[in-house]
Amino acid sequence: MFISLDPLQLPSVSLADRKQLPTCLAIYFAINASNRILYVGKAQNLAARWKSHHRLYKLEEIDREFPVRLAWKAWNKEDLTVA
Repeated sequence: MFISLDPLQLPSVSLADRKQLPTCLAIYFAINASNRILYVGKAQNLAARWKSHHRLYKLEEIDREFPVRLAWKAWNKEDLTVA
């Protein structure tokens, strides 16, 4: 299975607003102000994943100078491991 995604066209919230992330299964992207993808991940529950994400401290450092946003694409459980 191949699905083409444009992370820049997906719904997103600022890193500071990550508490507004949905509780869905998802593929997610951390994107800086220059539209550079900094990180790609997957989550069973997107909101829960970002409560204690292991990359949060580093992204917060970047966010101080260059705003970071979190974009996501809801996914289904069967295909999440393949993704």
